[in-house]
Amino acid sequence: MVFFGFLFQHGAFDGHSFKIPMAVSMAVLAASIPFIVLGLRVSAREDVAEQAQPASMWPLVLCAGGMLMVMLGIAGISETRYEALVALSVLPLLALSIPFAAGSVIPILSRIAPLADGRVQRLRMRATLIQLLACVPTLIIFAASYKLSLTAPRAFVVFVPYLLIVIAAGAVAISGRRLVAAGIAIVLVTLFSVSAVVLRNTPVSPRDYQGLSRAINARLQPGDLIFTRRSHWAYTPVFYYLDHDRLVAEDFIDALRTAPRSRVWVLSFLREPPTDEMAEALSGYQIAGRTTALNAEAVLYLPAR
Repeated sequence: MVFFGFLFQHGAFDGHSFKIPMAVSMAVLAASIPFIVLGLRVSAREDVAEQAQPASMWPLVLCAGGMLMVMLGIAGISETRYEALVALSVLPLLALSIPFAAGSVIPILSRIAPLADGRVQRLRMRATLIQLLACVPTLIIFAASYKLSLTAPRAFVVFVPYLLIVIAAGAVAISGRRLVAAGIAIVLVTLFSVSAVVLRNTPVSPRDYQGLSRAINARLQPGDLIFTRRSHWAYTPVFYYLDHDRLVAEDFIDALRTAPRSRVWVLSFLREPPTDEMAEALSGYQIAGRTTALNAEAVLYLPAR
């Protein structure tokens, strides 16, 4: 699935060093389309054949309510995409209203245009839950990504199982012969292996927290301190990769009074200068070096001699 990542890649990610050639991505996408189309047809026939009594709506209502709460929670911690995420949070409830709206519109349509009514009925028989989950969210995120990065590209993994089910159904449908099955298996193993390598070399964030932390940790000396901003969304992820005992997010002056000869690393992920409190604490220090990564920087300060 890494090969499809270019569909959802936002401009903030363009700075990473490893990129999949567009021709390769488009070739993989083009090769997958026949499997997707065939898989959609196969899953539709199987679902129609196995239709049972209509299920209760309560599980769907509870599921939609849970999705609404999750989306609102994500919007609550979002810094720049609050309005867009709040607007998207109503989609589960709108999806639940589709059957009721269709139930009202179809009788009217059947009287006005009988031919169109027949086509709608056939579409309802073919549109299964797996098909919708495999295609609709993917297309919505793809279309919206041209104007706004609604979520990190890695969040697409939520929809991967459904798309893989459809692709697998299409692959099974044409793999009746052993040679064809062996060829498909070889191609899939190759793609999965290459995807693992690509994923390892592709940042999952517009800021390379892990890369910057790795560079800092390689140059740390005993007694070094790391100055960072407190409770800031752009800085919090780096805490997973650094020694917590070295992090200082407040009382910078007191920290240097306790360790007056310590070297100090100042983190920056938004191209911002040190805060006024940091600058005051470092008034007797001088810049001795810099370490950079994708949209990330750490400046090393040494006590003035």
